[in-house]
Amino acid sequence: IMANGTIAFDTLQTSGQITGTAKSVDTDFVVNGSAKMFNAARYSGGTPSATKSLNVSSMTDSNTGDSLTNLSSAMNDTNSATNVSNNTSANRRGVFSLPSTTSAVRHVAANSSDASVDDDFTLVLFGDLA
Repeated sequence: IMANGTIAFDTLQTSGQITGTAKSVDTDFVVNGSAKMFNAARYSGGTPSATKSLNVSSMTDSNTGDSLTNLSSAMNDTNSATNVSNNTSANRRGVFSLPSTTSAVRHVAANSSDASVDDDFTLVLFGDLA
């Protein structure tokens, strides 16, 4: 019979193949310094889909070059930080992402002529989960 309980710890440590000083990490860093959402998305026929993801429930195509990544677990507030990169062309100018709500992140891409364009992207979100 397996009992349910609580495991409490302050540091994670490995006995594996990591060398040097990086053999342990404070659990506060894991909670506060780790990405809370990751989405590598591809467009196919004008519709985005997540190819690799963490904390992504679905994607919504809002318009050309404009999509929402919907989160499986909501963020605490909309003051989260995002990092985004477009993957298929260096000819992009207006690329941005921002938390639209606590449960969705908006991504918008435009080319060098400021025309909206569908483009594969990688999006990372940092902040506190609700």
